[in-house]
Amino acid sequence: MAYKQPNVVNVRNGPSRGRSRTISRSLSRSRSRSPRRPRRVARHKQPAWPHVPNGANIFAGLYLRRDAEEGSTVTLRQMKAVVGPKTDQALTRLLKASYPDYLKIKLDDAIPISTLAQAAGPETMPPRCLCEILMEVRKDRKAQQAAKDEQDAELQLQGMRNMGLKVTLDGLDKNTIPAWPRGDASAMEVTMAAYVKTRSAFLHLATEVGNKHPDIGLDTKIDLDVLVAETGPETMSLSSLIKIVLGTHAYMDFGISPPDPNSMFSCRN
Repeated sequence: MAYKQPNVVNVRNGPSRGRSRTISRSLSRSRSRSPRRPRRVARHKQPAWPHVPNGANIFAGLYLRRDAEEGSTVTLRQMKAVVGPKTDQALTRLLKASYPDYLKIKLDDAIPISTLAQAAGPETMPPRCLCEILMEVRKDRKAQQAAKDEQDAELQLQGMRNMGLKVTLDGLDKNTIPAWPRGDASAMEVTMAAYVKTRSAFLHLATEVGNKHPDIGLDTKIDLDVLVAETGPETMSLSSLIKIVLGTHAYMDFGISPPDPNSMFSCRN
C-alpha cells in the first residue's frame, strides 16, 4: 500500500497569504477613501481695507493732528451722509471704541475729532479712512455753503438792479484790495493768498468783459448784468462778484486744495 502525504497547507505560499493581501488592499482602499477634514480658515471681522502707499498715511496723520489741535468737531449725521454700508459698520466700531455709551449719541451732537482719531486703528477704522470721511464732510459742507451764498447773491443782485446800480472796472479792482493785517505774519500770508486769488479771478472776468464789449474802458459805468454774464468756473462765482461790489472782502476757502480722496484712499464704500 502506497503512503500518501497529508494535505498540509504551505503557510508561506498557501491561501492564507492571498487572503491577507486581499484584506490589506481592502483596508488600504477604505483608508484612502475616508474624507479629509476641511482646513480651518481664520475669519476676520475687520473689513479688508485697500492697501495704500505710506504717503497717504502720512497725509492722514497730519490732517487729523491739525484737526485735533484746532478742536474741530463733526456730527454723526454729517459722517453717515458720506459713507457706504461697509464703512458705516467700521464707523460704528469706531464710535463704540470712542464712547462706552455711544448709543446715546444724537445725530447732531458735536463729536470731537480728537476723540475719534485716538480710537482709529486696525480694530476699528484706519486713520486714513477717518481722514477721508472728514474731507468729504468738509466738501459737502462747502457745497452747501456755496449754494447758500449763490442764493444770497441772487437776492442782493436783484436789490442792486432795482437801485439801478452801476459800477466801473477800476472801482471793482480797488475793492479786491483787502485791509492788510499788521504784526501777524501768518495772517498776512493768508490774506496775501486771498488777495492774489481774488484779484486774479477778477482780472480774468474783466478781460472777458473787455473782449465782448470793445466800448468799455476802465472808468466806464456799466450795468452789473454785463459783469454777471461773465461769471462762472473760468472766472469767478456770482457770490464772489457781489462781495467785491459790496467791498466786504469776505473771501472764502483760500487754502491749498487737498488731493482727491477717491484717488488716495477709496475707503467709503
